[in-house]
Amino acid sequence: MRIEMISTGDEIMTGFVTDTNTGFFASRLLESGLFLTRHTGVGDSMDELTEVFKERSKTADIVLVNGGLGPTTDDLTAEAASIVSGQPLEISNQCLEHLKQWQKIRGIKLTDNNSKQAFLPRGAEVIPNPFGTACGFKMKIGKALFYFTPGVPAEYTKMLDNHILPDIIHEVFSDTENRQPVMSVSRFFVYGISESTIGRALSREPAPDSITIGYRATPSFVEIKAIGRNATPDEISETENLIIRHAGDCLIGAESEDKLFSDVKKYLTDNNKAVFFIDNVTQGRLPIEVSKFLTGRCIVVSSSIPASQNKNDNFPDFSNSTDSKQSCFTDIMKKSVHLFNNRDFFTNGTYRFVVTIDTDSHNENMIFISFFDVDKKEQFKRKLLYKGLSGRKYLVISFIALDTIRRYLKNRDYRHSYPYFEDLS
Repeated sequence: MRIEMISTGDEIMTGFVTDTNTGFFASRLLESGLFLTRHTGVGDSMDELTEVFKERSKTADIVLVNGGLGPTTDDLTAEAASIVSGQPLEISNQCLEHLKQWQKIRGIKLTDNNSKQAFLPRGAEVIPNPFGTACGFKMKIGKALFYFTPGVPAEYTKMLDNHILPDIIHEVFSDTENRQPVMSVSRFFVYGISESTIGRALSREPAPDSITIGYRATPSFVEIKAIGRNATPDEISETENLIIRHAGDCLIGAESEDKLFSDVKKYLTDNNKAVFFIDNVTQGRLPIEVSKFLTGRCIVVSSSIPASQNKNDNFPDFSNSTDSKQSCFTDIMKKSVHLFNNRDFFTNGTYRFVVTIDTDSHNENMIFISFFDVDKKEQFKRKLLYKGLSGRKYLVISFIALDTIRRYLKNRDYRHSYPYFEDLS
């Protein structure tokens, strides 16, 4: 079963508009056990549109065409569909009534060219659009079933969820004797290991033929996807265990990006504890990342907070450190704790972990990370030299801070060697 999508419009091809509609369709298909086979982009050219429609009608089973149903001269999709299908454009009474009701409800006067949106190829089935003037439509062209939708995301997404996707699922799965391949996707996220390293390790133990392993590298993590096509539960389980085994203690989450560091949040929540970050490096990246993953279980302050002269006697004194830089941000930390001492985070044993990040005044790529466990009176310090791209530095340092907490709480090696960092501790 080949399911494809065609995105139309010069605004897409020139990059003036980012095409988010394709990703939405692909993700919805995967949720339903289906897979987008191909995506094609084409501008507002009648010759290009008709050529692409004709070509895909010979190969694809289902094609979703997005865009080009508006009232202006560059909206050519319906006419192109008419030419390729050989069905003349005719006025659709259903679309015309929709336009009239749209005008009446909103008290607006439609222009003459709006009537263009009521013309569809003969025999096309209307797809309702309650959020805009352009109705969608469905028709068979060649061997393929085509769905045509407007490009406005607010209109397109509702039409897809309410009408098109249920129809596609019915088309694909209605014949139980010839059931189409079902897709499955397992996602894993690793940090502290490069894409090439984990890829090489996994390639040594090939997954079953029914499963393809793919990768997506970002500045902060590597995503590993196991995409199955009619894979059995045993094959899926075997592949997932393979990935987990090779990811080792670099695994920071699974299922979705929303679940990164979820084990840390669960530990903090279950034990009614919180983390206090003192950040003098990341220029706001750390608070942003923390808010994504550990909301409600931590607090982040800048090292530029006002100084307090009052000593917090309840906080362990590490000021005798031989590392002068370490002593500096130990002092900052003590002052910070005092400022927030009356907050719930710092009473009744709730607040118990402190992570401090600072940089050398003479070398901004020399990063110091300190971790303190108030309960156990434990501390450790790291001195790291960053050798990667400057634009990624603050993000990866933020992830190291989060990973430090994760590794400590899970009894992992907190002196892990990260890509692009040299450990000078």
